[in-house]
Amino acid sequence: MSPVWLRRDPEAATAVQLSALTRGPGTAVIGPEHMRRLLAPAPGEEQHLLTAWEGDLLLGHAHLTTSRPAVEVEGAPREPEPAAGLDGMAWLVSAAVDPDHRGRGIGRQLLAAALGTARDAGARRLEIAARPRSYVVPGIDLAADPRTGRLLARAGFSRGADALAMHRTLHDLPALGGSTRGRADVTGHDAARIDRCTAADLDELITTTRRDLAPAWGEVLRAHADRGGPLHRILLARAGSGPIVGFAGHGLVGVDPAFPDPTRFGPFGVAASARGAGIGARLLDATLQAMAGEGLAHVWFQWTGRGTPAERLYRSRGFTELRTFARYTTDLEDERPPPASEPGDPTCRAGPPPDGAARPGRQEEGPPR
Repeated sequence: MSPVWLRRDPEAATAVQLSALTRGPGTAVIGPEHMRRLLAPAPGEEQHLLTAWEGDLLLGHAHLTTSRPAVEVEGAPREPEPAAGLDGMAWLVSAAVDPDHRGRGIGRQLLAAALGTARDAGARRLEIAARPRSYVVPGIDLAADPRTGRLLARAGFSRGADALAMHRTLHDLPALGGSTRGRADVTGHDAARIDRCTAADLDELITTTRRDLAPAWGEVLRAHADRGGPLHRILLARAGSGPIVGFAGHGLVGVDPAFPDPTRFGPFGVAASARGAGIGARLLDATLQAMAGEGLAHVWFQWTGRGTPAERLYRSRGFTELRTFARYTTDLEDERPPPASEPGDPTCRAGPPPDGAARPGRQEEGPPR
């Protein structure tokens, strides 16, 4: 069996080749176009691609991103700084080993190389999968992929609260008739009102969302508006005639940003100052009714925390689990030895192939050879 070599070259493999590695059981399948979008440069991020080769055969990859300070280029708009709390973070966005070559220690070596790369980039913490800008899944589905869970545990990763994907049918919901404007909850937070978003609301909504909820959600809303997405798919909660205190959307995100999934619920949130008054429940109910009114048969979302008030709210509205993901993070400031191998796992070699060894070259778009 030939030795396996790791490369740290962002152009060593095409998106089609990387996509083909995800076809096996236990992995989240990533199509070529989705892979290209995940690999695309983004402000405030540095991309890193590690690949494992046997001769000219691609056997595995690990794609991670690290946050970096804004870069100033004369004559160009200044990049945004990393959002609060994200400076010094790294994310393992995707990783996979060819199903025919698993059990050879390739995933273990790719993980060790990814941890080293993140440290070299100045990251202090690494999280699996759940990059704020875009992610494939929010963690590891241990029911489908227990081996990866064991690998991360041996590497010293800490397991956090589970992330739940949930869904429900919409056939038992009444359609939302007419506009929601003028509807008010006189017993709620300062007579909270649920309104459909209009163009006049956008700037306030995006500013409020970035400041009080999540900066990445503000980018989702801005992108939806910029591509001409229907604003009626965003519902707002206002404190009476006052400021926006929450919102809920559907059909705002999807695997392809140009074609959002109308059945996908979210983002959805209420400012901390307005929680506990039932506003979130009213936003959820109104959104489900609006989705049924569009003729949609079901609704789903990718991520809520297990044991949280949000999970209890969703269950009270008939949502059930679709998948469960274990979330993993690790502290990078104290260097650890590489993860221990399982019995029978050989070690692949890091670094460029020695002189005389087969070296992978650039291939045209197509499956791995």
